[in-house]
Amino acid sequence: MKKVVLSLTMMLFSFSAFSQTKPDTLIIETPKKQKIILIADDLNTFRNTNSDSLINLALRRMRDSLRIPGLSAKDFRAMSKEERAVYIKRRNDSLFLIDGLSPKERFKKKSELAHSDKSKFSKNVKSDIPFSLKFNLGGGLIRNKFSPVFEGGIVFIPQKQDYYSLQSLPAATFMALTANRYYTFEHTITSTSSTTFNNTFVNLSLGNRFNTKLRSNLPLSEYEAGIGYLVEREGNYYGKNTFKLFASVVTKSKFIRLSPEIYVTKNFKEVFPGFSIKIL
Repeated sequence: MKKVVLSLTMMLFSFSAFSQTKPDTLIIETPKKQKIILIADDLNTFRNTNSDSLINLALRRMRDSLRIPGLSAKDFRAMSKEERAVYIKRRNDSLFLIDGLSPKERFKKKSELAHSDKSKFSKNVKSDIPFSLKFNLGGGLIRNKFSPVFEGGIVFIPQKQDYYSLQSLPAATFMALTANRYYTFEHTITSTSSTTFNNTFVNLSLGNRFNTKLRSNLPLSEYEAGIGYLVEREGNYYGKNTFKLFASVVTKSKFIRLSPEIYVTKNFKEVFPGFSIKIL
């Protein structure tokens, strides 16, 4: 048995330290550079300590703490070689148990959950193509006039599976490129009746779509924010270089879209509000 090699720092203890009545701590170092911390009321008790026996004692105590309940030494000896191997592996794995599962069992469970989520995604999603079409019909109050509005466009959802598989917050981020056509009614000098004018905005927006079936406590099913530019202008209701800033939310029922809007027109010289309600 190899004797303990005391670390150089412990040699600095004065003789008076061995007469203390308060607990003292001693750090010793083995020839293999392993460190052991010893605590006692008197440092003299450490003088004849053997490192090998101390380490073996610590290992036995750890083995006893990891012993599977209900298995005695007699039962262990009665096991076959294969049964002993299973028992020893289970005992060693118990050091890393989390929720009663070993690392291998946790990995297997995680793989099964991932496969289940994939199956759920395949079952709910008819196609994993990240593009979809978007159409809305409704009306808006722009400045002080009512205007029917039609919206159509394309939506890009790169992480479409998150909408069906994420448990903490089932949602998917999307980008949308849309066009809004507003129908305004104005009187002209040559006509006594109202004339219909078409004004079209092209919009780019970014938002999130939520799966309210997986999380019924979510108040909304979608929200987005974006910017639009007037590409087709008729009449005098909008000036040149008209921009639109907007945000929108979709109700939990996925039936109505509410969109507050701000219009900036006439080369940023005029600003007026708007609000539209669309049916999905």
